Amino acid sequence: ATDQGISSQDVISGQSDLSFSAESLTAGTYSFRKHCNQESWAFPKTDDHTYSDNAEQGYMMVVCSDKKDDVLYKFDVMDLCDKADLDFVVWVSNLEENRPKFFLRLIDLDHPSKPLTSTDVLTIPKDKSQIWRQYSLNFRLPQNTHNVRLEIVDKSPKNARWAIDDIAVSYCGGEARMLSTDTTICPHRQLILQSEFIPDSAKKNVPFVYQWQYSPT
Repeated sequence: ATDQGISSQDVISGQSDLSFSAESLTAGTYSFRKHCNQESWAFPKTDDHTYSDNAEQGYMMVVCSDKKDDVLYKFDVMDLCDKADLDFVVWVSNLEENRPKFFLRLIDLDHPSKPLTSTDVLTIPKDKSQIWRQYSLNFRLPQNTHNVRLEIVDKSPKNARWAIDDIAVSYCGGEARMLSTDTTICPHRQLILQSEFIPDSAKKNVPFVYQWQYSPT
């Protein structure tokens, strides 16, 4: 990252119709930033959503809109259980006084010509300071659908600058609880992780598959 809080790495190469820029933000580009406080076009205080008080962790994706229907970000999720209930969630924020517009879309990778579902076009209200807002797409996978693509699609006016953060897909079929209190990972040290899963009462006979994942943040 630079002293201005701009990442020099494009961590989503090939997953956006926009071009990556580690410098100025012009129409059709995106960058990853901690804040935009030094930009003349931005609100006086603009910070990422997750770790606004930590300069070492967390970046928001800052976009400068160009063409309507540009895919701002897309990612594939494979080997899902069909008929599962899932929630696609994003946090978005204005960085200047504008009204960005976008929608969320779900595509079956095995039959990509027709989207499975999408939200209506979502308009972020015009703000006079930075406010983070959460939007989501709730869906149930059709039978025999296992591989999907999730997309954030732009409908904003050209040169609208706004931010996206904390993109997540979550399973809506039950509750998982972490029981282990010691989760420190060190070389050559055995670590036992324990959790419990409380299934949705309506789906108590549905087999549940889990995977441990490590996040550096």
